[in-house]
Amino acid sequence: MTRPKVCILVKENVSHWAPLYVEAFRELCDVITIGPPLNRPLLESLKLGHTVAFLEPNDIITETDDVLNALAQLPAGWKPDLLVGINSSGPAYRNVHRVACPTAYLSVDTWHEPQEFITARSYEYVFAAQRALVPWFRDAGCRHAAWVPLGCSPRRHFPIPSERLFDIVFVGSTLFVVNEQRVARLARLSQVYNVGTKYGVSHEEMSQVFALGHLAFNSSIAQDLNMRVFEVLAMGLPLLTNRDAAANGLFDLFADEEHLITYSDDDLVQRAGRYLEDVAARERIATAGRAEVLARHTYRHRVETILETVGGTTKPLGLKVGNSAQSLPLRTPGRPSAYLPHGARRVLDIGFGMDHSRVALRHAGVEEFFGVGAPGSEAGARSGSYDQVLHWPIRPEEIEFDMIVWKRPLQYVPRLPEILACAHRLLAPGGTLVLLLEAGEWNNIQAHLGGNAFPEWVEEQRFYSVADEPLEGGGDMMLVLRKFVRPLHEIARQMYREFPGGQLSRSTPGPDGAAPSSPPSADPSP
Repeated sequence: MTRPKVCILVKENVSHWAPLYVEAFRELCDVITIGPPLNRPLLESLKLGHTVAFLEPNDIITETDDVLNALAQLPAGWKPDLLVGINSSGPAYRNVHRVACPTAYLSVDTWHEPQEFITARSYEYVFAAQRALVPWFRDAGCRHAAWVPLGCSPRRHFPIPSERLFDIVFVGSTLFVVNEQRVARLARLSQVYNVGTKYGVSHEEMSQVFALGHLAFNSSIAQDLNMRVFEVLAMGLPLLTNRDAAANGLFDLFADEEHLITYSDDDLVQRAGRYLEDVAARERIATAGRAEVLARHTYRHRVETILETVGGTTKPLGLKVGNSAQSLPLRTPGRPSAYLPHGARRVLDIGFGMDHSRVALRHAGVEEFFGVGAPGSEAGARSGSYDQVLHWPIRPEEIEFDMIVWKRPLQYVPRLPEILACAHRLLAPGGTLVLLLEAGEWNNIQAHLGGNAFPEWVEEQRFYSVADEPLEGGGDMMLVLRKFVRPLHEIARQMYREFPGGQLSRSTPGPDGAAPSSPPSADPSP
């Protein structure tokens, strides 16, 4: 069986989720990684310069924020079957919509950067590490959003026989304002027990350090179900972790006192003491936890889920290949079908502007293709092109569409705001709207709004602009928009209200004493 080719956009990092995901993708796929270099001055300023030794460099290092420029550096003839962006403090890439192969984004550290919701919606599939945020990605305009938790790497996280020198061991960051709660919890434990801590080690060395303790401690930020949960369980150690991670699925994956041990601030010291005294219970929990995480929660499992999700909704439409020097698989400009979302089930064609037939769309996975003729008329000769012909006006409660192609919309509705309001009612969240306008109509819209104000104005109508380009073979313009449900500022307010730990990162001085900063990557280290 041919291994899929996967291009991964990721900033180099020393020891967080990015290299672990890349490792798992390489097990199942042919992979090329592209992205910016490691921020060495930042690591030096944090006294973490030694961690450069842990670096697993990208295959192609580039500072570009244009995905087309990045992909142009791929070897000649190497065409990706899947483009993956990994949240790693890298650039928010432009022109992701131009890539014809499926695109997926992995969002991990969402809690401290609302920009994630904008970055993610450029991709067709979004996989969020925190379950509570999945509906928010959908609200922001991401059509395929799903929960894919973090995981472990059996090659890096494993049991090590060792003399137990500490009651409790913690490996991770205590340097930042976002870690204040973690520091306070460790201080409380240190008043009663012998606690060892370490920061700035490789994944492999982390296993050695944790092995020095009878109990492994974890304190995630902003109720996250963080990396350490899965990693410590893979090491075969009894894990003491904060109970409020239930908000992001902790108890959907693991059972308290069966796979791990949970605490709140009210019973932290008591819970630690109970299991420090009960050796048999510790060993039982450690054994069950390791078995569970290896059976279901490795990064290979996560990549398998991603590939199955994308592959299960992806069928070829026969898109043309771009004419770049590398013959990259790009969407053909000026054709509505080029922006058919992968996995689209229902498509509505108003005014007969769709350039692909029902047969071609069915081959691409579309289950129902609806048409609407001119107001007050039947679809006529084109009626055989559709599964069903609807009459204008369409009642939005009848059906929800994944894509609407609307030719000459001003013939149906006299003003653009009403056109967008109508389409918004008919589309699924994250659905695609393609407007085919006469060139003069488009010029009038731009003149009315004042130059380049169209994307900002569209955002006010709860759409975001994907592309505007001349329609192939004529003088008309094609505008490609996608629906979102809630503005970003509303989502950000809710995120900081429900997960207040993330707010702390907005006021933490950076290494240069100037810009606010959170950790270089949530917990950059082990």
